Amino acid sequence: MYVCLYVCKDSYRAGCRRIVGLDGYLLKGCYGGYLLAALAYAAVENDTEARGKPILTMIETIRTNIMLLIVEKKEEADKWKGMLCSNIRKKLNVNIKDSLRCVPSHAGGDMYQVECGPSKQDVMDLVENSRSYEFPETYVQTWYTKQTLLKIYSNFIRQVKGPKQWAFLSNMLPILPHTLKRPIGRPTKVKRHKVGVHNQVVAPTQQQATLNKQENTPT
Repeated sequence: MYVCLYVCKDSYRAGCRRIVGLDGYLLKGCYGGYLLAALAYAAVENDTEARGKPILTMIETIRTNIMLLIVEKKEEADKWKGMLCSNIRKKLNVNIKDSLRCVPSHAGGDMYQVECGPSKQDVMDLVENSRSYEFPETYVQTWYTKQTLLKIYSNFIRQVKGPKQWAFLSNMLPILPHTLKRPIGRPTKVKRHKVGVHNQVVAPTQQQATLNKQENTPT
């Protein structure tokens, strides 16, 4: 089974970096398999353990969570002040503070050599980069701007009616579930304790009886 939300594709094209990550985990259901997540998410058949939710319930839960996450990220981005994302703004402020330790050396004209520690040396042209010095935000990639994030999270997933509100199709054949699969490996055994072992009275040996008799005899 393969599921792809067109909204996620639109959001990716709107401003995400051209990097695709793939993640997955074993399905803990009666039919086994993997759940793979990228731009879309897919349930892949495989012989695995049998635990968890039914496949349709699981996929609908994921769709709802993505729907809520997009709205949450959009509302969060609307509250940001300035042109950068919140975390990127914090990192930029740290870099601006660290730049106070840099030492510029005049190389003639409008050119400067700037040293910011061992093996950290750069060349600056005040004429070409005068605007960048005044606005350090221009050094940040557009992937991390508020405008880009708003484009990404402006594509919303539409709400879906529940199964009880679905239209009935009389000419549609019933969809049968997959065949139940036996989990891999030897089944776990439950240890059974013997009944009454801890409460059982054990008769003393002849040697123990003789010692007890001697201890109880008055001298």
